[in-house]
Amino acid sequence: MSKSLKVDDYISKQPQWQQKNLELFRELAHGQYGETEEDIKWNVPVFMVDGKVLFAISTFKSTYKIQLL
Repeated sequence: MSKSLKVDDYISKQPQWQQKNLELFRELAHGQYGETEEDIKWNVPVFMVDGKVLFAISTFKSTYKIQLL
């Protein structure tokens, strides 16, 4: 598991309710795949396995999106 400070920063800038949901998704992503890595691409957090992007998360005013790639 490799957590990124850039993703920490992205999450910390979101409203509290979004932070909670993004952290939950983050933990699920890391728990599901043994070697999950994080980074920021396209200005949003992405989760990768073996260098391939699997998920991206982004926030909006009243919702958030988890996109499978």
